[in-house]
Amino acid sequence: MNNLKLIVEYDGTDFFGWQTQEGKRTVEEIVEKTLSDVLKEHIKLEASGRTDKGVHAKAQVCSFTCERNFDFERLPYATNYLLPSDISLISCAQMPDDFHARFSSKRKTYEYTFFCGQIRSPLKERYALRVPFEVDENLMKKASKLFEGTHDFSSFVVSKSKKENCERTIYSCNLTKENDLYKLNICGNGFLHNMVRIIAGTILDVGVGKIKPEQILEILESKNRSYAGKTLPPNGLCLLSVDYEVLG
Repeated sequence: MNNLKLIVEYDGTDFFGWQTQEGKRTVEEIVEKTLSDVLKEHIKLEASGRTDKGVHAKAQVCSFTCERNFDFERLPYATNYLLPSDISLISCAQMPDDFHARFSSKRKTYEYTFFCGQIRSPLKERYALRVPFEVDENLMKKASKLFEGTHDFSSFVVSKSKKENCERTIYSCNLTKENDLYKLNICGNGFLHNMVRIIAGTILDVGVGKIKPEQILEILESKNRSYAGKTLPPNGLCLLSVDYEVLG
């Protein structure tokens, strides 16, 4: 039995997220069906995590097992011409038997992108949120750093069960600007549902003067979703990478 690691890139605009849903166009269903056709056996993917409707991925990681012998490094070439243009298999490699895309991961990195402008931009807005007002970049950078460390992120999850552990560790949270695009890069050991989009919305509130940077710590301590910013739209969010090495 072969245990494989697959890296998938996709434009999430026209998908109802990663996870298979009856009657909906999803990344998981399309990739599983195509791989099953190519490898001539039923393939079931285990993803590092589920991305929501409209969220993109530069390097989603999946694992799957396959009985058939195949030149797996060539699998993307054998498969991509069968996939729609908004999905691409980037690489495939054999892994130890205990590798699992979700349970073996040590950290993930997401990026939220936005730009400021009164005039809409059809090309930019596919992958970035347009903000129709100016922001204070320095205040946003200051606020971003306050998310680093281990915290209870109950204020930054769309909904949770009473038993859910909302403690997560953020290794880095950095805001940069490339030309007119602001990029919020967040690396952590795991993320709650909509956590990155809510963090981005809260940092944006700092940028427009709705809250002060130092209030971030108060919002974290409150464990109250109503105190944090709104959940920003999915088009600005991209899963950049999933890493399996322990941080040094």
